[in-house]
Amino acid sequence: MTREYEVEVSNQRRGSKWSKAKNHSQNFSQWFEIRSLKEDVPDLIKQLSIGPNSIAKRYFGYLINGYRFHTRQRDARRKIQNSGVTLVALTTSFASSKDKNPVDANMTYYGRIVDIFELDYYGHFKVVLFKCDWYEVEEDIYGLTYVYFNKKCYQNEPFVLAYQVHQCFYVQDPYDQDRYYVMKTVPRDLFSISDELESNSPTLL
Repeated sequence: MTREYEVEVSNQRRGSKWSKAKNHSQNFSQWFEIRSLKEDVPDLIKQLSIGPNSIAKRYFGYLINGYRFHTRQRDARRKIQNSGVTLVALTTSFASSKDKNPVDANMTYYGRIVDIFELDYYGHFKVVLFKCDWYEVEEDIYGLTYVYFNKKCYQNEPFVLAYQVHQCFYVQDPYDQDRYYVMKTVPRDLFSISDELESNSPTLL
């Protein structure tokens, strides 16, 4: 359905590619809700368009993709970092609002988990979201990636599906206290039962 909406937006006669992309981002949810009322839409999509139960579960830790994730609040009480996340997403980039030739490319984002929510679509399925702080990304002369925790970005788009992310951690530069280098981690397949129970104990909201 996303592709269908993209075609519909691109076929609009008026507006630049920039304005069409902005329209796609801002109006998709409204279009999706109306489109899902038609008979040719699968039941799963219809349930998604209705929205989740108003009562959600909140976690301070979650196990997925072979990683143990924690919120920043829980990380603050521990020696090991588990709140760092990285995400690769196909993104349309514009040089400016007048750019007529936007570029679609995979971009890597880096952040830290602020909150974890599980949404229940009335028993049909559940969706886990990570609410994150995202940071501006830079590279040094050696090609090493680093971020500044005081340079946040995409603050109007903090949520990401839990299954989309991988884990990373950050190492502070000893010569620049505000700079943190990104280190990737390897998924682990096995966790102790006690850790799993502790991480995935929810709080109802």
